Amino acid sequence: MVVNKAERVTDVSLEIDDGTGRIDCTKWVNESADLKEMEGIMDGLYVCVHGHLKGFQGKKQLVIFCIRPVKDFNEITYHFAECAYVHHYNTKLRVHGGGPAAGHIPTPAASMPFQGYQVPPSNQVGAPARVGLVAPGNVVVPPGNTGLDPSQTSFFEVLVTFP
Repeated sequence: MVVNKAERVTDVSLEIDDGTGRIDCTKWVNESADLKEMEGIMDGLYVCVHGHLKGFQGKKQLVIFCIRPVKDFNEITYHFAECAYVHHYNTKLRVHGGGPAAGHIPTPAASMPFQGYQVPPSNQVGAPARVGLVAPGNVVVPPGNTGLDPSQTSFFEVLVTFP
């Protein structure tokens, strides 16, 4: 959400508050398109920003490349879920020595040599299994490949556990 917007000749400065904290932001005005982009941005408006994090005089600041109003409020819900996941990853998993598996690099399906559904060999049968670092007794991950790495599976378990 935009807070304290201040327009100047060369730039527009504002604060962004996402509910987890505030950060000072600057959008440099180089062209008339930059002014047009900032016209509809006002205090109290939910926005999506893309930028570069900089440190200046011991203070963090976001230099904005692109800013747009949020039209689909699912973006806000997704942002909070992502914040919860990152917090969980940085506090719980790193403390317990977890984290992504060594050498684990997610690979998009398009780069795989084969496409579509593949039948597992007849001697392999999927079965429910309890996995992860935080799974209580009643959390069961469905059989088969979930497509999640261990840290994502642990986060999923936490979401399922706490309604």
